[in-house]
Amino acid sequence: MQNRAPKVQKTVMKNEETEQREVTVRNWANELEMFTLSDINMDAWIGKYDIDSSENTIQYRATDPELRTRHIAIHRSEDGSIRHIHITNESANILYTSNERLDYYPDSLYVIEKHQDIRWWSDNTYTIRGRIMPQ
Repeated sequence: MQNRAPKVQKTVMKNEETEQREVTVRNWANELEMFTLSDINMDAWIGKYDIDSSENTIQYRATDPELRTRHIAIHRSEDGSIRHIHITNESANILYTSNERLDYYPDSLYVIEKHQDIRWWSDNTYTIRGRIMPQ
């Protein structure tokens, strides 16, 4: 994606406000950082995720309630290529709760939905939707 530099129809929503623009993403690592922060490939987490797979889907579900990344589902096409990645993250402490839903469809769409509730302060929902334009 970094080398191809496709145009992206990007929609950003915060609560009831929406803004949409066509952009060229300069730094894809930064743009998709929420996905890379959900990496569960750590030695310390071996055995902390249940793995369930079928012919075209593999799912990882956290068995430890302290883990931020709760669920990852990877859906493949018949040819084995990835067609959809879905991630659910949750975190909470005495001051806030945060829920994230991440969806990535290679070369076509990514969606980041985040709901954050800060105790005694605010309740916000954010959505970033990037539709990757064909070249």
